[in-house]
Amino acid sequence: MDLHIKRTLQPLVNGDQIVFGIGNKGLIRKVPDTELNEKVIKYLNGELDRKDLKISDQELINIIEKFRSLGLITTNSYSDNSKYSRNISFFEWMDTSDNVDPNIYQEKLQKAKVAVFGVGGIGSAMAEYLVRAGVKNIKLVDFDTVEESNLTRQTAYVESDINKAKIQACSDYLKKIDSTVSVETVHCKITGPADIEANINAETNLIVNSMDQPAELDSWFDEVSNKTKKAVIFSSYASTATNVYPKIPGVTRDYSEFLGKEQITKDCIIDNSFPMAAISSVTAMAAGMASYYAIMFLTGIRIPKDAIQIDFDGWTILKINVSVAG
Repeated sequence: MDLHIKRTLQPLVNGDQIVFGIGNKGLIRKVPDTELNEKVIKYLNGELDRKDLKISDQELINIIEKFRSLGLITTNSYSDNSKYSRNISFFEWMDTSDNVDPNIYQEKLQKAKVAVFGVGGIGSAMAEYLVRAGVKNIKLVDFDTVEESNLTRQTAYVESDINKAKIQACSDYLKKIDSTVSVETVHCKITGPADIEANINAETNLIVNSMDQPAELDSWFDEVSNKTKKAVIFSSYASTATNVYPKIPGVTRDYSEFLGKEQITKDCIIDNSFPMAAISSVTAMAAGMASYYAIMFLTGIRIPKDAIQIDFDGWTILKINVSVAG
């Protein structure tokens, strides 16, 4: 096994320490800045020969094991030819465990099966981002058709898609990104938990709820999640605010329970029916946040435990720990 120092962590000297991962607070690790540590790092980067270290094999093994325990060692070849080379470098950067092979995270994505309910502004973009990340099996569930007003923010659709079923237009778009992706499309209006459960199975790794109607949706998805032990990523936006919530059975609370404590309790005092207030940049941010959580969960490189809301009008961020023990 050819071991290297993680180039992605860009080790540099700061005072009497060699610092890895500077610029990312949660990823920083440090080792003493000694001549030997510097030499071993350069050796692991191919800049010095073994004989230049002038230490025994056991001493070298001990240092490498220490570096490995800090998550500083990789087998990444840094080849620029692989389709997913950027993903692999990202996973290497993010991985703080003693794992040395970032390819395992890419392989998990490629084996994952994701069911996306609602392929509007968030769902269609999430499907795109997941396929670009390497997900090879995706199910799209929706009943709607593409309208002209969708084109301002739903990036999977173009003018020639108007009046087509969204699931078909989105499927066609995904296959242009990756011809090897398996896309299952289901024309279905969700009317209760049974409709959700009918569109997942034992092999489903993740459910995405990007639908906004009817009002009971959140509790329906919670019910199915708890029954089947399947995780759900909830995502939404309104005007300048985007929201993402991870419902992971046994790890985080029900989304409907969370909303029950946080939501406004009185109905609007006027007729408030109007076209959704949204622009494409807000929609893209909502989809990006939710996709990030999905990728973290599917790879296992992080387990999302926070509800996040970002309001771009003032750039305020609300972060709430929603873990069962939180």
